[in-house]
Amino acid sequence: MQEGFLYRVARDGEQETPFIKKIMAAKLGIGKDSAIVSEFGGKKIVREPVPINKDEPLKLELQSFVNCVREKQQPVVTGESAKRALDLAFEITRQIQQIK
Repeated sequence: MQEGFLYRVARDGEQETPFIKKIMAAKLGIGKDSAIVSEFGGKKIVREPVPINKDEPLKLELQSFVNCVREKQQPVVTGESAKRALDLAFEITRQIQQIK
């Protein structure tokens, strides 16, 4: 399943979503593409869907690579950004291993 959600603290005036709508979104998928506001830890949290291009990820990655080579363009994710993401993932893994 290709879907993603962004979670954030609710802004002033954003009201909690009715319980029935939360159940319908979770169990039946009805309204899952709209924002849901819940309370957690004394704060209102908003779950918003992130638009995702639903396609085969490897195919999209290769198409992007070919287009960058043909058009001499910068990739969506630069090598430096990818390296920083990997460095962060390795650091998180290292810290988890130290806890054990």
